[in-house]
Amino acid sequence: MNKIIRKDILNILDDAIIVLEKKKLDFLEDLSNHIIHGAMLYQDEDAISIAVMMYALYKVFSKKLITDPKLFTPFLKRAKHYLSKNDIDNYRLNISEAFSTISKYDGQLRLYIEEVLSKAKIKKGSKMVEHGLSVAKAAQLMGITQWEMMSYLGKTKITDAQVPETRARKRLEITRGLFV
Repeated sequence: MNKIIRKDILNILDDAIIVLEKKKLDFLEDLSNHIIHGAMLYQDEDAISIAVMMYALYKVFSKKLITDPKLFTPFLKRAKHYLSKNDIDNYRLNISEAFSTISKYDGQLRLYIEEVLSKAKIKKGSKMVEHGLSVAKAAQLMGITQWEMMSYLGKTKITDAQVPETRARKRLEITRGLFV
């Protein structure tokens, strides 16, 4: 497991334990969104699974299928323990057990996985647009529609970024120099 991802997952687990203990359950979705970036950047399955877990927990609690958030605290504490000891096999086994428990309460776990992966594709596509790729090409590469991409971009400031005027002037000077 990548060191950066491992550290990020440990931070997410710390935050999730606090969120569950303080019953601030809306923050679980924020935790999921936070780790999606790293998950897609490094194509890391462990990061994706934590993103899915945070989102699935958010959905389970928001639907009130589970009323006691402390039911999942032991899973997260064990996962944190194993990951901090770099015991990846037991970490993954514990995460798998947590998913099994979630699926007992909510049969829509598969939909949550798809939703998190879709969000990740949109976010990664938006980064491509931010770096100069067209919306159409970024959407095509990520396997999403342009509408999905535009909807997300409309909520961000990515499209508001102005190309510095000096770059435009420099390009104009070069172009004029070609015809003199």
